Amino acid sequence: AQGLNVRAGPGTDYPVLATLPAGSRLTPVGRDAENRWVQVCCVSGAQYGWVLAELVELAGDLAALPVR
Repeated sequence: AQGLNVRAGPGTDYPVLATLPAGSRLTPVGRDAENRWVQVCCVSGAQYGWVLAELVELAGDLAALPVR
């Protein structure tokens, strides 16, 4: 893979806000109801974005994040 796409919403239909290299650290702040996508902060300064959950390693429990 070339990198991790951070999208404007929880799905591949949303535009890519940024592509991050492996090893990048983001703060998880939420999830979708199906636990497929994780909302993260902060991309390009203060912008929130979404990443596919199966492509990231979370330090905590995905189910503990609020649904957004």
